[in-house]
Amino acid sequence: MTASICLPQSGAAITEQRTLAMKSRYISFALSALCFFLVAACNKPADFTGFWKTNCTDAFGIQVKKQTGNLFSVSFCGPGGCSAPGEWMPNTPIVTDPKYRMLSAACTNESCKQIEAFLKKHYCGESPAGNGPDEGCDLRDRAKRSSGITVVADYDCEWNETTNAADCKQQGQITPQLRTILFRKLQQLGLPAEAPGNTYFKVWQSDRVHWSVAQADYSHRIGDDIELCEVIALVDQNSNVTVLRKLPFTKTDVDVPKTTEWSLLDLADTRGRGHLDIVLVGDAYEDHWLEVVSVENGFPKTMFSGLGYYL
Repeated sequence: MTASICLPQSGAAITEQRTLAMKSRYISFALSALCFFLVAACNKPADFTGFWKTNCTDAFGIQVKKQTGNLFSVSFCGPGGCSAPGEWMPNTPIVTDPKYRMLSAACTNESCKQIEAFLKKHYCGESPAGNGPDEGCDLRDRAKRSSGITVVADYDCEWNETTNAADCKQQGQITPQLRTILFRKLQQLGLPAEAPGNTYFKVWQSDRVHWSVAQADYSHRIGDDIELCEVIALVDQNSNVTVLRKLPFTKTDVDVPKTTEWSLLDLADTRGRGHLDIVLVGDAYEDHWLEVVSVENGFPKTMFSGLGYYL
């Protein structure tokens, strides 16, 4: 049965990172992001079925319906009715779809609670911050790396008011073999072979694990737009690469980007078990959050996504 729900300004959120326009003789509707607020348990499948609105007084909203398998349809609804399943947005599992994400989902198991407490203690500034939930936090201080990490390569960027662009400086160099591997991954994401921009690298490792984490970021400013392409990958001792996060090659507005970028924040034992996890920061326009990836037997798994703040 489909429920009709008006949502509070708290809880978890799933966000579609694109600009949408829907017109009818009754309405003109445009959004740069969709926010669906819900409370979901970490240890059981979430059912997003319902009619979701940001405000109860809105004459439009989003209808989510269960479809076959693990898929949901996401339809736009207005005074004239709802679009057919798959017509407005492709059917999606939501949870594993990179176009959507859950913010600050309620932690109901001990592992999730341990991670959340660790993140709040080590990376959170002012709380709450911006327009985020009460359990959110300010992440603008990024100098949080733990001791015991060997930084093979890294880079720093500062905004240049004169050129109205970021000035980045590479610190340390990666091996030619790894550079070739990362460039190949960027090209698989659409980066042209003769792209004119700059690519900067990070490689972090620890003696406590048999893998390292590498990040490659390409950017090129073109007037009011910027070209971007990014990959963050797990690299084992045999130079096998597993992509953790990626940003396919795209051009977007430099001031109001319609992208999600990722950055390494730390390698840390987030659950107090002597096991290093990868701590990442996700950055979308006016939206910033933490994610924790655990590596078990060489296989990465996202254990947490939330906190942070949005404006």
